[in-house]
Amino acid sequence: MKFFLFIMVLVSSIGHASDFDHLRSSKYWTTTPSVYVCNNTSIDTQVVKQAVDFWVDQGFKINPHVSQKDCNRSIEVGQIVIEYFVPGGNPNYYNALANSYNFKHDSNHRAYSKIYVRKSLQNEVDIYKHEIGHSLGLEDDFSNYESVMTHEKMY
Repeated sequence: MKFFLFIMVLVSSIGHASDFDHLRSSKYWTTTPSVYVCNNTSIDTQVVKQAVDFWVDQGFKINPHVSQKDCNRSIEVGQIVIEYFVPGGNPNYYNALANSYNFKHDSNHRAYSKIYVRKSLQNEVDIYKHEIGHSLGLEDDFSNYESVMTHEKMY
C-alpha cells in the first residue's frame, strides 16, 4: 500500500514531460549554477528568486540563492548572470535573451550563461523562468501552451 501511495504522489507531482527535457538535452553544467543579478540594475532579486525556486521545485540542480554581482567583473564558471540589454543591443526587440557558453565549441558542458532582459519587463517572473530554462539547457516548447518554455505569453 505504501508503495502504491508513493507512486501516486510521484505521478501526481509531474507537471509536463517537457519539464524534464534537460535529461535528454545533453547540456549539463559541470558545476551547480548560481544566479546573479548585475548590481547596476534595479532588477529585484526576489523576483528572480521566484523563477529559480520554480526550477528547483522541478528538480533542476541550481543554487537556490540569488545574489548581486558587479558586472564590470568577468563572469566565472558556473554563473548565470542577468542584466539589461545595452542601448541598441536588442535590434529584434526581444523580451529577453539567454546566451549560454560551453567550455568548447563541440562540447555540451556549460561554462556560464548571460541573460539579457528589457528594463520594462524586469518584474515579470515568467521572463526569468523562461530564460533560466534556456540557461539550464531547455529549448523552446511550441507544442505546449502551458509550458514555461513557450513563447505564447504576451507582455
